[in-house]
Amino acid sequence: MRDGFADIGDPPLVGAYRNLANVILRFNTLLVAYSDGISGRLLRQEIEGFTSSINEISKLAPITNISGAGTFAASFTGIVNSLLPIADLAGGVVDRAQLRTFLLDNYEIVDQALLLMAQNSSKL
Repeated sequence: MRDGFADIGDPPLVGAYRNLANVILRFNTLLVAYSDGISGRLLRQEIEGFTSSINEISKLAPITNISGAGTFAASFTGIVNSLLPIADLAGGVVDRAQLRTFLLDNYEIVDQALLLMAQNSSKL
């Protein structure tokens, strides 16, 4: 991801892609941090950022009426609804064992989000 980009006034579909990419990035950051041996407590800021990203994306979930977005809009809403409970779970992670369980239990939904973006990128 680029360090600097303007996100003011994104069209809804661009905003949805940008925010979903941010959720995926933050989950991957947690995954890499776990593999590097960083403890759950030290990852508190990253976990809070991940939760914040999910809460932010939930504001965009009803992106209907976007030209060309048809199936993406329906699938996007489904992915966001699946991510919302993950935000609550992330807040309870305090040690490596809980972080490992969290990552193993939730990687599939993040993979689905990535696949959704890849399959519908031509609409973007």
